[in-house]
Amino acid sequence: MEPIFKYNREAMLASVLYILDKIGKSDWHLLHKTLYIADKRSIVDFGQPISGNTYIRMTYGPVPSELDYLLEALRQDGAHTTYFGIPVTDLLCVEGKNHVVGLQAPDLKYLSQSDRDCLDYAIDTCKGLNFDERTRLTHDYAWDQARKNGVAIRWDDIAVAGGGGDELLDYFNDLQDSQAGLFPSI
Repeated sequence: MEPIFKYNREAMLASVLYILDKIGKSDWHLLHKTLYIADKRSIVDFGQPISGNTYIRMTYGPVPSELDYLLEALRQDGAHTTYFGIPVTDLLCVEGKNHVVGLQAPDLKYLSQSDRDCLDYAIDTCKGLNFDERTRLTHDYAWDQARKNGVAIRWDDIAVAGGGGDELLDYFNDLQDSQAGLFPSI
């Protein structure tokens, strides 16, 4: 059974702004893959993802669904939601079809040092890779286990893809048992 982590939209947006602050304007693919690599690293090293984004298996690799929804809303109508009490349009904008620009520096109070370390690792891993290389990198065990597009990728499969061992999988099973009924299953 899949362990469930509560989604933290502030950590997600702070992560996005952190990445954009480091690399500048980004296409969606690079942003999605960088977040996935950071979350995979965080799961293996610290037993939890940075933001709890749900990753969906898509043709070109895992897609963080909450971020994807936000970017689509920005592209469509400017997104009427707020983060940190600020309209998201004051924080991010979408240029053209799929480029994201950060309009403010990240609020680091929403990211621990370990979160930033995982994000830095992912930035270093993904920078310089082209679209096909990023796609191959994230077509890992977890992506393969989801089997068809549109299916949520399980956290325990992400842990295995990142090299997590039996101890981490036991932790996830214990976490799932302790949280049974607290959050809806995917």
